Amino acid sequence: MAGFTLRQNIVPNILLIKSIDPMAVSLFAPCFKIKLVRYGVVGLVSTGIHVLVASLFIRFINPSLLVSNLVGFFVAYHFSYYFQSKWVFKSNISLVKSLRYLVVQLSSLLVAVLFSHLLGDFSLYLKVVLTAFLLPLITFIIHRAWTFADQKESGVR
Repeated sequence: MAGFTLRQNIVPNILLIKSIDPMAVSLFAPCFKIKLVRYGVVGLVSTGIHVLVASLFIRFINPSLLVSNLVGFFVAYHFSYYFQSKWVFKSNISLVKSLRYLVVQLSSLLVAVLFSHLLGDFSLYLKVVLTAFLLPLITFIIHRAWTFADQKESGVR
């Protein structure tokens, strides 16, 4: 064991991890934290826009909850996609990315409903808190890896 150091064993393992999955290692990088905070800010503002637009639509145009929520979602979706693209992921706007973003957001809604159903006997508040914290983190990772991935890496031309 002469000459054994912790650095000799850890550094090669870290290099191995980076060569296997650079995204997993970069989850702990400072830029990841900044993007995650920005993602959260855009998400919170987008949620506020959805609620405001839907509420105003109910009050002044159409009292239908379904129609009002669809209009609120539509406005919030466009705000969210634009600012997630430009401010969070520093990506260009494109139809492909917009459709990917929509797929992830709608899938997230389905996962939230399924998750809530699977936790049927748990407290409603616990379900809301778990969903509110887990789904944004999961969608952030999916958007980072797929929606806003570099076109060369994702195969999109």
